[in-house]
Amino acid sequence: MQKKHVFELSLVAAAVGFAHAPAINAQDDRPRTEDVRDAENELERAEERLEQAEQAVEEREDALEDAIAEAAVDVDDDPDDDTALSDPPEFDDADWQALTDEHPNLSRFVDALRLTGLRDTLASGTDYTVFAPTDEAFEAHDEDLFDEERREELVELLRAHIVADDVDPVRARSLDEALTVDGGTVELSMEDDTLMIGGAEVVNSDIRLGNLRIYPIDAVLDANPDTDVALTDFD
Repeated sequence: MQKKHVFELSLVAAAVGFAHAPAINAQDDRPRTEDVRDAENELERAEERLEQAEQAVEEREDALEDAIAEAAVDVDDDPDDDTALSDPPEFDDADWQALTDEHPNLSRFVDALRLTGLRDTLASGTDYTVFAPTDEAFEAHDEDLFDEERREELVELLRAHIVADDVDPVRARSLDEALTVDGGTVELSMEDDTLMIGGAEVVNSDIRLGNLRIYPIDAVLDANPDTDVALTDFD
């Protein structure tokens, strides 16, 4: 009888142990389940951030394509207008006017550049040194030089006053001569601390206008008669 009770108690203990086993396993599985859930949530957030980044990239690409298309339309509107593809002049009419306002004795020289078309060439951005005869110098030389029928002669004369280089005052005092755009040369010298250009005296040491360095002189230099004349461009 006693053995029977012992056997029954053993069966009960085994049943209780079997019943508690799933609960223990469930407790062991709970931390792993929460980790998986956290990982899944983090993955979802990462996917959302990725979608937002992709959307931002697409918006920027669309904006860039719109800007390129708009620029192409602007160019096509005027195919003959190539000003956007070339460098703008260093200075314009207003700057020339300001020059003559500040230095009225150069008005005839500026008029001569305008009449011959050389004014636009000088504003092209290349460094030039210009020995500019004053109004009095032109009047003393030949007042009729500005007549229409003598236009090529005026161009030839102006080219003898232009050097395709920046001859600053320090260089001007150290050089013996400079090559002008007409293929000739002009002598430079110092007399009693005064800079001389050929036989002309520099009356203002240095004037700057954009890419130009201008020296007003009190006489007109002789032109080189053996050079070809171009109305707008220097060779």
